Amino acid sequence: MYKKLRSLYKISVFFILILMMGIFSLKVTEAEVLNKDFIAGMPKNFPPQFFIDTESGNPTGFAVDVMDAVAKRCGISINYKVFENWKETNQAAKDGLIDIIPNMGFTSERKTFSYFTQPYETFRINFYIRTTSSSLQSVSDIGNKKVGVVVTNKACFILEKKGQYNLVKVDLSEDLIWKLIAGDVDCIAMPKPLMDYLIHKSRLTDHIIALGDPLVEIKRGIAVIKGREKLFQLLQSNMDDFILSQDFKDIYKKWYGLPEPYWTSKRIGIMSAVLLGFTIFGMAIWRYRFMTKVNKELEIAVRDRTKKIEESEKRYKQMFLDNQAIKLVIDPIDGSIVEANNAACIFYQYPKDKLLSIKISDINTLSFERIKEEMDAAISKKIRQFHFSHKLANGEIRDVEVYSGPINVGDKTLLFSIIHDTSERKKAELAIQKSEQKYRHLIQTASDAIYLISKNGRFTDVNAAACNMLSRSREEILNLDISGIDPNFSLKAFLDFWKETPLSEPRVFETKHLHKDGSLVPVEVSGQKFKVGEEVFFFGIARNITDRKKAEIEREKLQVRLQQAQKMESIGNLAGGIAHDFNNILSPIIGMSELLLEDLPKKSIEYENVEEIYKAGKRGSELVKQILAFSRQSEKEMVPTCIQNVLKEVMKLCRASIPIDIEIKQDIHPECGLVLADPTQVHQIAMNIITNAYHAIGSKSGEIKVRLSESSLTSFPQKTSLSPGRYVILSVSDNGHGISPDTISKIFDPYFTTKERGKGTGLGLSVVYGIITQHKGDIFVKSEEGKGTTFELFFPLFRQSNQTEILKTVESKPIGNERILLVDDEPPIAKLQKCILERLGYRIISRSNSIEALETFKSNPDSFDLVISDVTMPNITGDVLAEEMISIRPDIPIILCTGFSERIDEDKVAALGIKGLLMKPIASSKMAEMVRQVLDDNKKT
Repeated sequence: MYKKLRSLYKISVFFILILMMGIFSLKVTEAEVLNKDFIAGMPKNFPPQFFIDTESGNPTGFAVDVMDAVAKRCGISINYKVFENWKETNQAAKDGLIDIIPNMGFTSERKTFSYFTQPYETFRINFYIRTTSSSLQSVSDIGNKKVGVVVTNKACFILEKKGQYNLVKVDLSEDLIWKLIAGDVDCIAMPKPLMDYLIHKSRLTDHIIALGDPLVEIKRGIAVIKGREKLFQLLQSNMDDFILSQDFKDIYKKWYGLPEPYWTSKRIGIMSAVLLGFTIFGMAIWRYRFMTKVNKELEIAVRDRTKKIEESEKRYKQMFLDNQAIKLVIDPIDGSIVEANNAACIFYQYPKDKLLSIKISDINTLSFERIKEEMDAAISKKIRQFHFSHKLANGEIRDVEVYSGPINVGDKTLLFSIIHDTSERKKAELAIQKSEQKYRHLIQTASDAIYLISKNGRFTDVNAAACNMLSRSREEILNLDISGIDPNFSLKAFLDFWKETPLSEPRVFETKHLHKDGSLVPVEVSGQKFKVGEEVFFFGIARNITDRKKAEIEREKLQVRLQQAQKMESIGNLAGGIAHDFNNILSPIIGMSELLLEDLPKKSIEYENVEEIYKAGKRGSELVKQILAFSRQSEKEMVPTCIQNVLKEVMKLCRASIPIDIEIKQDIHPECGLVLADPTQVHQIAMNIITNAYHAIGSKSGEIKVRLSESSLTSFPQKTSLSPGRYVILSVSDNGHGISPDTISKIFDPYFTTKERGKGTGLGLSVVYGIITQHKGDIFVKSEEGKGTTFELFFPLFRQSNQTEILKTVESKPIGNERILLVDDEPPIAKLQKCILERLGYRIISRSNSIEALETFKSNPDSFDLVISDVTMPNITGDVLAEEMISIRPDIPIILCTGFSERIDEDKVAALGIKGLLMKPIASSKMAEMVRQVLDDNKKT
């Protein structure tokens, strides 16, 4: 009947809760945002957390009640899904089949697939014994005694791993309890919550007690499967209030509190009425038998009670006499020793009868008056702990720590004292103190900064080097937390770092510490967490790496410069090779067009067409010169240059490459005089300055002004080494972002750039500065942030002239009739040169193979008046071929032709005895002049 009433009560409560949840669901909660019910997974049989109610068939237990109460607070609905065991439950969580596990222990493996709320209970796994067990006083007494465990319980796994216990395994927790009561096992190992539940359920509170400290503690809370962050945040935000609430206390009391007395007032009333009627009805018949039974039971109870008292006295006497702690019982009136255990006899080195015949004043080195004062303090419980020096039988003095308090024996009050020998401990403490002083000296004199940081991120100690490095006093640093000296380490970041850092595992990282003046000091921190007693600290050593960082920056700069130099060298080699091939292409174009111009009437359409071919070839030739100048394979030639002509070419290129929404305004005075310059380099610096102006404007619309003028100057806008005189001034202005005053002084430094990584090398303006300096000029910069920049380049005037370059053809060329050996591996070039020379009257023998040419020369060296050879050829290069021919006939004049070669230059030509060097593409007039000059010079010698 009682069970039915309880079931009816539960059902009523359940429906009331459902009704209340329906009412509360009208409010807008986080659950509406989540917009779904949630599935909670649980193992079938894990009491008291989870199990199936035998009456209703529904999930129940401590964890289920907690989950339902928290869900109600959060405004969410929980549906339970039952699995056979924990293994299946965890697998369902990993597979995402459930959302929540209402109660699960915290482990690193489980944290990989779930979040844990604040723990609301802790599993302590303890040993448990019968209250009547006298053989087990501590965990160390277990030895080979039988230890009962449940096969599937965590306690079984822990003890199996230790491997030092005689385990008796059972399947059910209830069976294990009764095995302990029956004496089939000496003790059992079980989680405390489960044990409390079973004791509560089985009404065994007075029969089972815990033995010693817990084997292990496991925190347990609600596990939310990963991927459900909003659900986790919702549950976590409600856990603090719930754990402190009366609801939680009621649930806990329900499952773990004292059991409800069976004899309630109602039951007592009913039973009293029944017994009264039964007694009246059968008193006469059963009186004798009843009294006999009662007397017999009383006799048995008295006998059992007497036996238990005797056993208890024996047990407690053994606990006193055989205990390893030194124990004395003293009469405080005269200080006589009333009782002493075996450990006391061994420590004081007296036989027991002798020890009981002396007084405490014979042992304690204090006067009796002082001893009496201390005993009175112990009797009144004013002091319980004392430190004395006790004298042994052999006269040795030992330091002891005494815990003393009053006990009543009959009508007499005695002092029960437990004595601990602290002599060795004091020696150890002294050694520790000396060691601490030594290590403190080492720390304080260390050159590196040393910090000791508590788990809450505050400094507990620092050395002098730390104070010096940051220019702060010790007191200043100790009043700070970690964020006060390390901007990279907020207090939250430090707490995360603390959680992630295992005990005694070294950590090394770089950061920056805040100097008192506000500057940041780069440091390398190495350290680890370590334990001092029960407290844990982080011991960190911070080394100032300012010099090392500077060295690394310098090394990186050098590396960048090296890479840039290697890249420029590679590009130069590539450019030189391209120039060589391009020269071979241009040579027949220019040469043949020259021949055609000589053959065609000047006023004809054909002449004009060929003239355009010639001009294009010459422009290509100039382009080759620029490439060779870039690859550093040609000498810079300073010639009188009309800068306005160069600018016209530059403007064509810039207009084609700069976006149309950037307007380019030109103010180029055509009457500007000539300057002594390398046209290629002038072209290069003009392109560079205008391109920089475009980059300064960026992606927005803007304006670039290019102005060229000539002026006579007696003073200059900025400090310079230029002398007064006439100058051609190239000015380039933009309305871009401008240059800051801090930056403008560095713009001509090599490798300095303000452009994004990959958009500039930092070489442009430094090259421009180098070129203008070589031209004996100067460059000035004016800039205002947000308004724009103006570059002014000053070139000294060579002479005033309004002449413009025109295409000149040689009206008359020197001729001759000498015999010439012509060598070139490019047939078109060889054909062109042969044609030019034959027009001039020379007799030509042409060879396209250097080996054949050498054999031809060897066969009749005196038959040739001159040898003209290309430099870059397969088999035998031109310079080697010249050496061979000179060795055969020392007076033979030789001219070499090259478009590009690292093997030959004018100095080497002279050293080899070669008479001339022609650069491709070769103009017919230059070839005619050099051939005639070399032949005539050779005749003179």
